[in-house]
Amino acid sequence: DAYGDKIGVPKSLRDSIFETESNYEHFDRQGRIKTSLKGARGVGQLMPATAKGLGVDPDDPIQNAYGSLRLQKQLYEKYLKANGNETEAALLAAAAYNAGEGAVEKYKGIPPYAETQGYVGKVSRHLKKNPISSQSSVTSIVQQPNVPDLVDAQKLDEPQTAMDVVARKRLAQAPINQRRRQAQQRVQ
Repeated sequence: DAYGDKIGVPKSLRDSIFETESNYEHFDRQGRIKTSLKGARGVGQLMPATAKGLGVDPDDPIQNAYGSLRLQKQLYEKYLKANGNETEAALLAAAAYNAGEGAVEKYKGIPPYAETQGYVGKVSRHLKKNPISSQSSVTSIVQQPNVPDLVDAQKLDEPQTAMDVVARKRLAQAPINQRRRQAQQRVQ
């Protein structure tokens, strides 16, 4: 959380992305690095080429998280600069994180891909519970019919949750849990 705060990624955005991508876990139950079917790796589910472009090792949990945060910051700032709306910028950043910036540019908004729609829906639900700011409004993005479960402007004043505590514990426990599983497998 300290690094996310330092570089300026809204807490609600980074929590929703890490939760949606990997449930804050760098390793799977077998102690292997979480890897998607498309090859995205680790807690931030970074593609190897993206990680290389960010100058991080996707297999190192700390570097993966830092690279992910830097990418989130780049995307968020790009869309915030374009429209000035924090919530819309967060949803577009999430869509670009999932589908790529090119897809967001091509569709001039959230792409119609089922995976991306579901992803942005999860981020949107998180933002409903944990708004970026109480002044955020969701005017233009709400009018896009292909965005599921959009942020309801009337619920933007709901209190923050303790997601940072959960994220920190899960990330810190990942190597410990991996060693426990390996020890249990040796015993069996």
